[in-house]
Amino acid sequence: MIYLYHRNLYNLSDENELVVYILGIGISQRRSIKSWLFHKFEPIHPNPYIAGPPIRKSDMFFGREDVFKFIEERFSGTTKNITIVLHGKRRTGKTSILCQIENGRLGDEFIPVYIDLVGMAGATDRGFLARIADKIIESLVKFQVITPESNEYSEINEIIKEYEIGPKPYNVFTDFCDTVLNALKERYLIVMFDHYELFWSKVKFNQFSLDLIQYLRQMIQDRERLAFIFAGWRTFEELDAYWSFMFKPTTYKKVSFLKEKDALALMKEPVGDKIRYDKKAVNKLLRLTACHPYLLQLFLQNLVDHINKVEKYRVKVEEILHILHYIVDNPPPHMFYVWKDSTPEQRVVLSALAEIIESEDQYISVREIEEKIKENEGILDKKVIKNACSELKKKDILGGKEREAAYNFRVDLLRYWIKNEYPLFEAVEEIE
Repeated sequence: MIYLYHRNLYNLSDENELVVYILGIGISQRRSIKSWLFHKFEPIHPNPYIAGPPIRKSDMFFGREDVFKFIEERFSGTTKNITIVLHGKRRTGKTSILCQIENGRLGDEFIPVYIDLVGMAGATDRGFLARIADKIIESLVKFQVITPESNEYSEINEIIKEYEIGPKPYNVFTDFCDTVLNALKERYLIVMFDHYELFWSKVKFNQFSLDLIQYLRQMIQDRERLAFIFAGWRTFEELDAYWSFMFKPTTYKKVSFLKEKDALALMKEPVGDKIRYDKKAVNKLLRLTACHPYLLQLFLQNLVDHINKVEKYRVKVEEILHILHYIVDNPPPHMFYVWKDSTPEQRVVLSALAEIIESEDQYISVREIEEKIKENEGILDKKVIKNACSELKKKDILGGKEREAAYNFRVDLLRYWIKNEYPLFEAVEEIE
């Protein structure tokens, strides 16, 4: 028998409650009348998840404490010749990290300057240094080191004007930096170069000179409280031996997937208590994305759109699978990058694994991969297959047990997509 006790039903407010006593079971629940008895779906608007652009707002940025701690510790040991490289594959959040630093994430001791080399098209050495100087002035004003009315601001601007008529841009920029560092007193000036590989491309095509690299190296070696952070896909050694030689010593920090606790926070905090995930749905989502920041954002963006459409806050495995099929049928460019960035041998291995694996926790041996390739009239030596698996594991595409020579997909979403998009026989024909 169920007894209902209510209070002031004709004048409902958030404080009015409905108490339901289920006799014989001993369960008591309280719900507000509006949310329980007369529940009406309210769309989640705007959708807080946007896959693609870097995360600039701090309330949508989760995790990466290890990266910030790494940078802070690097500064605690010395005040001179600090060069840091944040490296990792596409869409792993490097730019988002730089944006958080640009917004003051490291604290008052640091004045960050963000330089995106994608926006440096057509710039010469002179134009490049002038652009950095402009961005430095913007940061000084933003963090209230100087004001447009101050003497320091006038002094710095007078130096910058020399770019327009000065025959020696390096000398002008040196004077500018020395003036800025004096104004900073005990604080650090951190210049962050995003997509730094474009720097080297511009040197190769004679847009920038080698003198510019040598000059930057000399600046960082000779000046305390001046530091560079480079962000890109590769380490200096992977890019070019010259870079690793010029910017010694350099410390590296790999930027990869989110930690599980940070992925869970991203899933829940932006939407408050509106979305209710079943445990199996959470596990499935984490396995499909492996907490890859971009792919998780993509999943969540589509999931919120789906919830608004069906008007149900409850998320079960069925909803996760629905979004999975949608993404497989409408893949983002990032997934094609993963495929195109792989060698023909690696593609054959990926297609073979995608066809063999039947469950997300299944590991496949090199021997099984070789046999599957033979079934499709392809031939790959075991050593080639093992090397391909090892390289794909370094790229965070595969997970596995290298000692046992057994592998699976780290991001299970890729397995579904590759199986759907690139059958093994096509990958074999390509390598033939």
